[in-house]
Amino acid sequence: MNKRDWNESLNNIAPELVEEHIEEMERIAANSRKKHMMWTRYIAVAAAVCLVFGTATLMTIFNNADDPVIPEGDLVTTDVNSNNEYNSEAESSGEKNTNSETEDTEETTVTLETENNEPYEIKVDDYTLLKNENGCYLTFDDISKYKNNSSNGNVVAGEIIFGSIKEFKDTVTKGLLTDWQKQVVASFSNNGVDIQTCDFNNLYEPMLPHGSNVIEVYWMGNTYSYYVKMSDGSFGYVRYYTKEKYDQKYSYEYEEFFDRDTITVIGVEERDETVITHYKTSTGVSEYQEMYTLTNGNKTIKVNRRYYTSDDIPNRVMLYCTDGILYYTVTLHSLKEDPTDEWLLQFGLKRYVENDHEVM
Repeated sequence: MNKRDWNESLNNIAPELVEEHIEEMERIAANSRKKHMMWTRYIAVAAAVCLVFGTATLMTIFNNADDPVIPEGDLVTTDVNSNNEYNSEAESSGEKNTNSETEDTEETTVTLETENNEPYEIKVDDYTLLKNENGCYLTFDDISKYKNNSSNGNVVAGEIIFGSIKEFKDTVTKGLLTDWQKQVVASFSNNGVDIQTCDFNNLYEPMLPHGSNVIEVYWMGNTYSYYVKMSDGSFGYVRYYTKEKYDQKYSYEYEEFFDRDTITVIGVEERDETVITHYKTSTGVSEYQEMYTLTNGNKTIKVNRRYYTSDDIPNRVMLYCTDGILYYTVTLHSLKEDPTDEWLLQFGLKRYVENDHEVM
């Protein structure tokens, strides 16, 4: 396996997959934490290496010698020419590599100068950004250039990683997407023509507790998310959604969670305004969830704290947030203590204003 195949394989590990893997490793650790802490860490590292090596092996099989290939599945991808590698724990943040194509030219200095709620149609590079009464879209002059370029005839959607929201906005609105990134963007289309995207005049960034930082930004069509890390080493994701996608996620993960065949409910109790549900998974692990509602001004937050039965610290906390205009979620992992509601209320979204940020 050559170095290029290895790097491409690392870049094609989806955050959702890594997130599930981390959660499973935490589940294993919870069952044997007291007696086998060191062995559990070795197992987790070995499992992660196997996951990466397995992905790399598949990439080697399916990739041809010259063109990058996106294997089937819900993947994350970055520019294959970048030296940045996705790290779910974000232990190495460092300085991000900058794209050498960002030099000012007549074509790449186009910016969105319309009012926030005004429609626009802006041509950059070989695609157009469009906002009208039906939504926001990205349209390629010739989408066929970026579709069906893999060995199996399909380009599967993934999330493109950026080092900051400024890099995200500048790359798309100034026509700096690489051909590899354009292949992924083309796969965002549901019908092979229209590519729904976010409104680049109305981007939002997270509000975080003191000591927390944004590590990376992920883009997939009309949704995007932030990978954040807290000062104590815990980490999480703040994800911006359209109302439609938010409703789907909220319904599946919050309202219908206990309807799954893999879940056996043992008992339900109510304590004040909190519903506590004890259950077992198909693997026999005992857990319980605390579900309740917080309000902060006109914002409603549905809180879901998930615990292993033997633990006092949640293995995951999920917030489903909306004020009727914005829809987003917050997912927190590897918490070092049971967070207070006051701390959780510090997470939010605010409008991104480029002038408030140092130019990179």
